[in-house]
Amino acid sequence: MERTKDKGDASNMSRFQEAQQQHAKVLIQEEAFWRQRAKMHWLKDGDLNTKFFHMSATARAKVKKIEKLMNDENEIVTEQQNLEE
Repeated sequence: MERTKDKGDASNMSRFQEAQQQHAKVLIQEEAFWRQRAKMHWLKDGDLNTKFFHMSATARAKVKKIEKLMNDENEIVTEQQNLEE
């Protein structure tokens, strides 16, 4: 593709641009394919393999858990009862 671009006449430039556009489309399609395949893997192994599913859910819960907050007085609060307030 670079050799076509370097020659510089109008028809070569238009062919180069078409090739670039086609390449971009193929990359988007490939990305969609792998995303769908990963989703299929999750549905197959995530639902049937309870250990896998439980580990995934536990990891997500740990990431989302709020362990400390800063109150109005700029103090860090870590106790559950104070976090709820």
